[in-house]
Amino acid sequence: MASITSNPSSRSISNTLLTLLFILISALSLYGMRLSPVTHVMADIFRDMWSTPDFHWPTNGVLARKVYTGIPLVDYFLKVLGTAFLPGSAGWERKLWLLHVEFLVSFGAVVGVLNVEAGRRGNQGRWIAYTSLWSLLYQNGGAVVLPIYYILHARATSSSPSSFHPSSQLLPTPLASTLNTAMLLGYWIPTFFLLYPIQDPDVKQLVIAVWQFSPMYVNLIWWIESQLTESTTTTTSSSAKGKGGRSDLPSLRVLYATIITICTTTHLGVISSILTTTDPGVSFSSVYLLHYRSVFTPYESLHYIFQVDFWGIFLATGIWSLVGVRDLRNLGITDVGYVSATVGLGVVSVLAGPGAAVAGFWWWREEKLAGIPIAGGDGKGK
Repeated sequence: MASITSNPSSRSISNTLLTLLFILISALSLYGMRLSPVTHVMADIFRDMWSTPDFHWPTNGVLARKVYTGIPLVDYFLKVLGTAFLPGSAGWERKLWLLHVEFLVSFGAVVGVLNVEAGRRGNQGRWIAYTSLWSLLYQNGGAVVLPIYYILHARATSSSPSSFHPSSQLLPTPLASTLNTAMLLGYWIPTFFLLYPIQDPDVKQLVIAVWQFSPMYVNLIWWIESQLTESTTTTTSSSAKGKGGRSDLPSLRVLYATIITICTTTHLGVISSILTTTDPGVSFSSVYLLHYRSVFTPYESLHYIFQVDFWGIFLATGIWSLVGVRDLRNLGITDVGYVSATVGLGVVSVLAGPGAAVAGFWWWREEKLAGIPIAGGDGKGK
């Protein structure tokens, strides 16, 4: 039977090292996405866009949309993001589009897991619970901002052994039962339309602008659904807890399984496309790996920036997953080693995609934490 124990001194040392590592990832990502010489090409394009009333993309003459909402500050923000996302999501260059497909679908796993963590009773009132705020921040670069979230999460959840008690880990039934639908309506469907080959560039830029707020749509839909279902699930939730089980687990299993299915299917589709393409510029190396050269085209500069964001996000998320292994080891409910966990995450990322690896790990973690006994009840060991 597992019990809640911890080693505060080892946690403190680990958190200090983790903080430094996450800050390093954030800083390197900031350099790669905003400050490195590779980004100068896009910086020049953005300067032209800001100073030219009617800005046309230099590669194909497509006109940048100027008005989205009529609010100057919001339109400025959306014009920048529309210009950055347009070449990839519109498929102007095949390898950039394939990276977008892999990246943005896989990122749905991060959105889902962050919302699970936000909904836990033990995290209410903490900074990590405000996922809408975080989604606005990581529009400036997920690889820059998410490591900061992971620092706060690691410190908040390891500050007390009670953070891992089932009563703290529990998502109230109205939240747990509606998150999967909120993800479908708020993230997966908008992402499908973002990546769908819409021919009209003006409409495409509007779709890009709408998609930028998709994590916030998830939260809004989730809140509305949970309010509508709360009265009908209170009795069921109380009954499940009375039996000594976590009433949120069935719904979370469906959520993780859905994320894994979507991410794996997408990843295999990207792999198949790379293997069967007749485009000589498309390869595993060109899609996924950073390539530094003395001269970059606008597409190459954008591709590099998105690659840095992709690798920064999923490297940081992988390390965050290892923090979860550390917590389970400190609680005495697993003996899985860090090397084994790292290899496992790496293999699943290659075979099924990084999104599937993230969701798969969090599912495994969920099942392990569910084994902690409630007030003397039975629990599952490792």
